Amino acid sequence: MINARDFSYPIQILYFIASLIALISLCHFFTLFYMFTTRKRVCDWKQRSAVSLRRVPAAAVDSFRTLVFRWTVPVGSSRELNFAEVGLTLGYIAVLFSWTFVNSMLHFSPPKRIQANLQLNLATTTTGIKVEPHYYANRAGNIAASQLPIMVALGMRNNIISCKFIPLP
Repeated sequence: MINARDFSYPIQILYFIASLIALISLCHFFTLFYMFTTRKRVCDWKQRSAVSLRRVPAAAVDSFRTLVFRWTVPVGSSRELNFAEVGLTLGYIAVLFSWTFVNSMLHFSPPKRIQANLQLNLATTTTGIKVEPHYYANRAGNIAASQLPIMVALGMRNNIISCKFIPLP
């Protein structure tokens, strides 16, 4: 049984990833704009006090960046991932699994007798039709195949996101 949801979920994942990239890009550009507009032209080191409470947020942000981008987790014998990469990978996997299993419910039948063990029925669709395992395999396959353009576009060294735009004179 093929329905429209099987084809709309891969497109929804692509929209989600595109909106996440757009959000990160906007945050990056706002940060660059803020840094450009608030920078000091001349730095006078004699005016700094020993302790300034205005620097506490900046210290917290620097500590967070140190934790996320410099601490690493060893993966295998020759690879290390920082916490930001691990977090993004786990989030990406969670998004893919969420869209794979969305609108499929596991129904627990109440036991016929109180002392009997709970029995787990087969998973069903939202209309109550029993679902076979190939239903999930087909849906997961559609979602995995939709990720190929993202892997090609973003998986290379000089990808769309990391390219540097040369300003025109």
